[in-house]
Amino acid sequence: VFLSNNFISITKKDNGIEWNDIIVEMREFIRDYLVDGGAVINENASPKKSKTITHKEELIREFSDIEKKIADLLDEYVRPAVEQDGGFISLKKFEKGIVTVSLQGACSGCPSSTITLKSGIESMLKREMPDEIIEVIADDD
Repeated sequence: VFLSNNFISITKKDNGIEWNDIIVEMREFIRDYLVDGGAVINENASPKKSKTITHKEELIREFSDIEKKIADLLDEYVRPAVEQDGGFISLKKFEKGIVTVSLQGACSGCPSSTITLKSGIESMLKREMPDEIIEVIADDD
């Protein structure tokens, strides 16, 4: 289960049960849970140490100027579309022309995420920053 600002993404193992057989019951369960005041985040839980660094979250380190520009482009042009499909993308690092992003939610298991990464995200970043960007890769850590 992956939670974001305005959606929930659920990954189902291939166990012989089809989405069509469980989707209505799952939606009702989630809706009823939230309507009844069920907690989404346990306030007493210790926060998971994320390896993902984005410029809009608490920074583990300061982004360089080029990383800030990359993160801004991802936020403006990529993240809204990715979130609409139940996923999340964030910049992890930029090093020697290589942009490393983290794909979460529906993106982490999506077969077309590689095509989106190379054809969409990489080409957009190369177009916007032709002298800096060599490649975009996904890090699944």
